[in-house]
Amino acid sequence: MEGRKFKLKSREEILAILGEQEEGLRDLERRLKVQIFVRQHPETESADLTILGTPAAAERAVARVRATLEEFYKARLGPEEGRQPESPDLP
Repeated sequence: MEGRKFKLKSREEILAILGEQEEGLRDLERRLKVQIFVRQHPETESADLTILGTPAAAERAVARVRATLEEFYKARLGPEEGRQPESPDLP
């Protein structure tokens, strides 16, 4: 299993990915056949996602998270300003 990490920078990003009662997270795990672990940081209102699965599945999950965040920002800010800054993998 390959592990990929992704940082969510705000409470809004966390909700966009996890969904209500984490249904979005569970749906990603089920559809992409990965395990996703969330470590929230209340002091900064951010979270780290650790995505485990085959290399291809983990990469698809990271791509889906990025696409979901881009859709979230486009809906919130409009198409031109909706591009969200890159969230690099954590060290």
